[in-house]
Amino acid sequence: MIVGWQEQEREIRRLRQELEERCAELQQTRTRLEIERQTSYQLKRLIDALPVCMSYLDRHRRYRYVNHNYEIWFNVKPERIYGQRLVNVIGHPAYRAVRSYVNRALCGETVTYEASVPYSHGGTRYIHATLIPEIDSLNRVQGYYALIADMSDRHRLEEALRASEQKYQTLFKTLPVGLSITDADGNVIESNPASEGILGISSREQTQRTYDASAWTIIRPDGTPMPACDYASVRAFEENRPVRDVEMGIVHPNSTVRWIRVSAAPIPLDFYGVAIAYVDITEQKQLERALRESEIFRRTITDIAPVGIFVYDLNRQTVIFANAAYESKLGYCLTEIQALGRDWLSTLYHPDERDALVAHKQSIKGDREGRVYQKEYQCRCKDGNTIIVDVREVVLHRNPDGTPAQILGIGIDISDRKAAERALKRQVQQERALNRVIEAIRSSLSLDEIFATAALEIAKFLRGRVAIAQYFPDEGCWRHRALFGWEGSPPEIFRQDFPDENDPFAAQLKQLQVVQINDPASVHDPVGQKLLQLRPGIWLLTPISLHGQIWGSLSLNRPERDTPWQTEEINVAGHVADQLAIAIEQSTLLEQLNQQSQNLKQTNQALARANARLNELSCKDGLTQVSNRRHFDQIVRKEWRRLQRLQEPLSLIMLDVDHFKVYNDLHGHPAGDQCLIQIASTVQQLLKRPSELLARYGGEEFVVVLPHSNINDAVRVAESIRTAVRNLNLFHSEKDGEPYYVTVSLGIASQIPDRFDSVENLIDTADLELYRAKASGRNTWSCSG
Repeated sequence: MIVGWQEQEREIRRLRQELEERCAELQQTRTRLEIERQTSYQLKRLIDALPVCMSYLDRHRRYRYVNHNYEIWFNVKPERIYGQRLVNVIGHPAYRAVRSYVNRALCGETVTYEASVPYSHGGTRYIHATLIPEIDSLNRVQGYYALIADMSDRHRLEEALRASEQKYQTLFKTLPVGLSITDADGNVIESNPASEGILGISSREQTQRTYDASAWTIIRPDGTPMPACDYASVRAFEENRPVRDVEMGIVHPNSTVRWIRVSAAPIPLDFYGVAIAYVDITEQKQLERALRESEIFRRTITDIAPVGIFVYDLNRQTVIFANAAYESKLGYCLTEIQALGRDWLSTLYHPDERDALVAHKQSIKGDREGRVYQKEYQCRCKDGNTIIVDVREVVLHRNPDGTPAQILGIGIDISDRKAAERALKRQVQQERALNRVIEAIRSSLSLDEIFATAALEIAKFLRGRVAIAQYFPDEGCWRHRALFGWEGSPPEIFRQDFPDENDPFAAQLKQLQVVQINDPASVHDPVGQKLLQLRPGIWLLTPISLHGQIWGSLSLNRPERDTPWQTEEINVAGHVADQLAIAIEQSTLLEQLNQQSQNLKQTNQALARANARLNELSCKDGLTQVSNRRHFDQIVRKEWRRLQRLQEPLSLIMLDVDHFKVYNDLHGHPAGDQCLIQIASTVQQLLKRPSELLARYGGEEFVVVLPHSNINDAVRVAESIRTAVRNLNLFHSEKDGEPYYVTVSLGIASQIPDRFDSVENLIDTADLELYRAKASGRNTWSCSG
């Protein structure tokens, strides 16, 4: 009994010790789990706090993890992102921008890049991204990690900085004003090209010469020496304020003086002194001196001129000189004109002229050619009368930059001439009224209506009787087509045809000569006299011609006692005859047009048939005669929608000719074209079903559409294509003494279309598999589905 109890006690102690050890282990495990939980929590907080977007996508491009920054960027909860494809989250434009980098990452490559990406949510961002593939123990890519930083602000700042620097350099180098920058000691450290021409020394010499060097000889406007302390740059630096418009003369070794106007301002930066700008005013001062010297001579000459002469200063916007004729015509002396100030425009010019005058002065300000400007103005004199002045102006003096400074003008009173022009204008208006009548005649397509209207209107305008006759050369006679104003004359005269045999007037008309009979007594030809007895009066016979041949005549008749035909009336009759000829030709063309209309209808029918044939050709690739990329895009989307409804598989095979560029380089482009033609023909023969399509995708790349085919069917077709192309034995090149033949690599993708995916993803998958097939050594295929 005692022995049994002792054994039980030892067993209890052992179990108690084992329990305590287990409790200690459990406590250690709890502690470790708590530490791991805290570490995981802190790590998640750290990742969410990072100023980058971090995500993990599997090899199918589906999101498995995103950090908090992703939620902020796209304003979408992570739960709505998980399981979604990359293209559906960032949008198609952004996906196209990053697709090549993703393909590389899914092939096991760590990729770092910068790009501008147009996200569908969050706008366009300039990003710096690193894609790190996750590779398992079997060296297979399971997905990739993406670390993306938004560099948009930095990118914009860099672009703005580059633009600002470019603008500064452009202005500094191209401004026609001399510019220099000094250091804190007052010495030039930088100058622009314009300064070299103004100062007469190179930029290098400027930086080597101190501002107070003895080589400088500077004088004031009065000719006395100017000490360095009076320089604009020195004063601006010492007084720490801008100093403007200081005139100084630079005396060159050959004793010539270059006059400049200098402005300077301190630069509020360490190690810098002042910025100096100077303008060459040498020419301006020379002009002012020449103007003063010639003032007396000019005054003497201009005061005896019979026309108004004036000088207008564009800078001061006032008249600075006017001769006696100018003052006399307007009634104002020069002092009174200048006293008007800003009111000179409203006082001296008619209100209708003011806007045109301001625009005219602005155009002269841009003059670079020295041309003469001519303008007419209505000017108001001091006595209240308005005169019209013809003004001719030319640039008299220019500013140093070449822009006009002063205008010399000559004004001539043309009021009387303008009155005569108004009278002439009234006459022109009458002719225009007749032209409108002629245009109305031309608007009709009925010759009888045109002739009747023309006869009526010209009879009213020229105050005479009118007859329009047509000449029939085959019959040798003239026949009236329209008459007006012949009331009271024997009607049988106009119903009968008039033979032109021995008719001197008809002979002249057939020579396209205008016939004037202002005095019937002057006609001595017997036939002519007989005709004038039948149709008395004075006559104007104007030929109507088509293509240089007589068609007929426009005849005007007045009683003998009326005034003879004037040149103006002859011209008007000739113009009407010309318009009648146009109307006749239009009528002829209308008949031709009706015939051509029928021909055009038949041509349009033939064109429709040709267009149908052209539409068929637009779906073909011009080289290989298989479907082109445009036709492929239409068919693959159509099949996607159709098979989505039927829930049947759709497979794509993308194939690319291996080392095709090398083939082209070795054998030439014509051989390369023949290679593509043979491959396309071979693949086309392998496709048996009508719904299967071969298209040229681009360059040496083709794509095969296989509706109702699963992945196994697609693999069989791909292998048959690979084998058939290899069996063409198209020699490519030699490698290690052995011939190498043309082969293809193929990427296969298959899927049952659904509304949560897109055909673009299927194309991308086939493209990626093609990439993998090429990476695997070419002349093989790779599939997914």
